Parts: sequence; structure tokens; C-alpha cells
Amino acid sequence: MFKLWTKIKYRRWNLSDYLLIIFILIFSLFLFIIGVVNEKDYENLVIIRKSGSIKKYNLDVNKEINIGSHLVQIKNGKVRVVNAKCPLKLCEKQGWIKDGQIICVPKKVVVSVYSKIDVKKIDVMVK
Repeated sequence: MFKLWTKIKYRRWNLSDYLLIIFILIFSLFLFIIGVVNEKDYENLVIIRKSGSIKKYNLDVNKEINIGSHLVQIKNGKVRVVNAKCPLKLCEKQGWIKDGQIICVPKKVVVSVYSKIDVKKIDVMVK
């Protein structure tokens, strides 16, 4: 087994190796910058997906949205499902949300909320 390692010959790095590493680093930096820039687009936004269609709404504007089987209400930076035509109505029982998702599996409806949350608030404290 050790004889196998002694037979392997290592070659020196040439120009193509360095160019490949530089290309990978530049491409990674590019993807990171694109991710940071696009992250700002998802502040105070409500995205409603239903069976392949996607609609975006501003979280700061109070309104009621009828999407066929569901009535979604946006008010004071919060979102809730007011009326749903699904059997268990779990999406209605979830109530108001500031950040996160409300999902109705039978009707294939996803309400995603992206808001700017104050980081200074304590969410959970463990002793």
C-alpha cells in the first residue's frame, strides 16, 4: 500500500492552475455580491404563491387580497389569512405573522413575509 504512494509523481503548478484558482475566486466573489444586493430587495415584502403564479405586495400598504380560495389581509406590517376554503383552516388559525410563512397544503398556497426585523430584540433566552 505504501509503495503506491511512492509511485505517484507530483507535478508543479503551471499557469493554467493559477488561472483556474483566480477564476473560481472571482466567480465566488461575484455570486456573493449579487446575493448581498438582491437581499435588500426582499425587505418589507409579501410574496403570495398559488399553483405556480407569484404575486408580490408591499408590507407597508394596508390591503386585502383575494386569491380565489383565500383572503389575505396586510395591515400594520403584519399578514394573516382571513378566510380560507380548506378543510382544517390551519392557515387561518396561524394568525398574524411579521416574518415567516403561512402555508396551505390542500390549496397549494404559500404566503411568505420578508420584513426588516429589529435584531436588538431578544427572541429566546436560555440559562
